[in-house]
This record gives sequence, structure tokens and C-alpha cells, in this order.
Amino acid sequence: MAPDTPYRASKRVRNRYLFGSDFLLFGASTVSAFALRFEGFEWGPQQTQAFLLYLLFSLPVKLLIFWVVGLYRRLWRHAGMVEVERLISASALCGLVC
Repeated sequence: MAPDTPYRASKRVRNRYLFGSDFLLFGASTVSAFALRFEGFEWGPQQTQAFLLYLLFSLPVKLLIFWVVGLYRRLWRHAGMVEVERLISASALCGLVC
């Protein structure tokens, strides 16, 4: 039973890294989108408030959708068409909701 323990622990840690990287990348993409939209990082108070509200709403929703769909429970080394379909459906749902 000892050989299973390191494998399971590394599997959980790897998926936590994926969750953390999605958290950072979703936030960075939001900042980038606002910077492109407003041609820089000098936003007015209304744009800053809109940015913060959108970030506080969209970030947890996107991560929750990815979690519910099961993207953090997979072994991506063995991904197939089912995982691709899950990824596309999760991304489409995120696009519709946020």
C-alpha cells in the first residue's frame, strides 16, 4: 500500500497547481483585456470599479465551472476526446456566463 501513497499525493498536488495556475491566468487575462480595452493601465474610477467587480464575480465562477465539469480531477497525460469535450464545454459555459 505504500507505493500508492506518493502517487496519490503527487496527483493532488499537481491538480492544485493547475487550479492555482488557472486562478493566476484568469486574473492576468482580465487585467490584459482591460488594459487593451482602455489602452493602458490608467483607468478612471468607474473603470477600476467595473474591473474589480468583474474580477470578483468572474474568477470564482470560472474556477467553479471548471471544478464542477471535472477538469481538475483528470490525469492530463492520458487525455482523450472525452476530456477535450469537457474542456470545450467548460470554456463555452464560462464564455456564456461571464
